[in-house]
Amino acid sequence: NGENCFWTRHMRGVNRYYTENPEAPPMYGWWDSCPGRADARERWLHHFDLYRPMVAEGSRAWLEIGENSLFEGTLPVGVTVSAFVNDETYLVAANYSEVPVTLKSTWQWEDRESRWTGSALELAPGTLRYLRRA
Repeated sequence: NGENCFWTRHMRGVNRYYTENPEAPPMYGWWDSCPGRADARERWLHHFDLYRPMVAEGSRAWLEIGENSLFEGTLPVGVTVSAFVNDETYLVAANYSEVPVTLKSTWQWEDRESRWTGSALELAPGTLRYLRRA
């Protein structure tokens, strides 16, 4: 029975919503909210532009880094860090928890959006930061 499957129920709900609200902002994929967000495409393109140089040809990636020498101590629960290396060294840090955290890095980083530079990375709850080694 498809009604026992989360994704079947979800997609049927999406279908019902858009049948009843054909002028609603579009939904761009299963990962997007329903109804879609008016700025979803622009936001996706913003993240894509930040992501693209990190995965240039020849890049190496370490996803969801565990114990490491980049930070003092262990990463807090709910915090994910990935590193990408090519001509430059990049870091993406995400805080999925509901509390702010500070990561103390052994390296200096530049935030690619705000241009902040330092080694103590403050992550508000629900945030994602794109960094380049300073």
